[in-house]
Amino acid sequence: MFKKLFGISSKKRDLSGLLEWVNRYNRENIYKEEHLEQIEWLHIGGDDTLVTIPDEIEYMQNLKELSFDKNSITTLPKAVAKLKNLQTLIFKDMPLKEVPKEIFELENLTHLTFGRTDMTELPKEIAQLKKLRFLDLYTSKFTTLPEELCECSELEILRLFGSNVTTLPKSIGKLQKLQSLDMNYSKINSLPDSFTELQKLTRLELSSAKEFHTLLENIGDMQALEAIYLDRTQIDELPKSAEKLSNLKLLDLEVTKLTALPDAITSLQNLEILILLKTKVTQLPPQMQELPKLKIATKRVETSLSNIVTDGVIPLRLEVEKHLSKQKTIFDLKSINGEMLP
Repeated sequence: MFKKLFGISSKKRDLSGLLEWVNRYNRENIYKEEHLEQIEWLHIGGDDTLVTIPDEIEYMQNLKELSFDKNSITTLPKAVAKLKNLQTLIFKDMPLKEVPKEIFELENLTHLTFGRTDMTELPKEIAQLKKLRFLDLYTSKFTTLPEELCECSELEILRLFGSNVTTLPKSIGKLQKLQSLDMNYSKINSLPDSFTELQKLTRLELSSAKEFHTLLENIGDMQALEAIYLDRTQIDELPKSAEKLSNLKLLDLEVTKLTALPDAITSLQNLEILILLKTKVTQLPPQMQELPKLKIATKRVETSLSNIVTDGVIPLRLEVEKHLSKQKTIFDLKSINGEMLP
């Protein structure tokens, strides 16, 4: 009578199908049925025969971390959205085309990955994830990101490595806690005006973003920047305001279209390495040899400077990077069982 009154079925749940699915496709342990509802982390994948997720997964209410990779799943059941204790949800290297909007009602979610999937649009409902701190969209097919993403005010890490994203949301500057924004190898071609409001960014990462062509005129407002990676982009000039980047230690301009640098670059007293390899820059201000820490990597500059280096550039760059301010990246994340997540 008590069980009926409160809607609790007296019939024991049949989780045998779920157990078989978990033990066939999970990458970790072999479980017994009585353990299913106590599991906190589950990594599923590595099998192309995996095409569906059973609805019974909703009974795994203790799950905090759920990861799918290297499978043939194209859609998700709404049952995944019933796992209200989830903090980490990862989909990568799989032909996933869409997710139910209810996924974005997982209010405890802090880490979300859609990496190398077949999704072409990030739903605007992502704004509901008020605790989201890490969003990894590496090698994604998204070409734009919704403005609603900027409502995720706790976001610290956004990874767009190798993605098809061409522009950032106009209000990206609202993400005041953003510390890491990896746009390397992406199709980003320009930055919105509000970008310079990201005052916690210490690195501007656009290596091999081959469509990128213009830095914002007020880039000098980003006083926290310690490293700028523009190698293999379409950049052909640096804005004058760059002289205000007083904390800049590393400037990588290798294989760009630059033919000259502004004299104001001599104001960068903390600059330690300037990489100009494979550019058409042949002249530099003589005062650059007076910058106390600076090494200039180039083989074409004709100006006689004592701090020009032509070899050993990679070790020099790595040494400088070692002393940059520590910033969180997606690769600092560990699963709850101590393994790397990405």
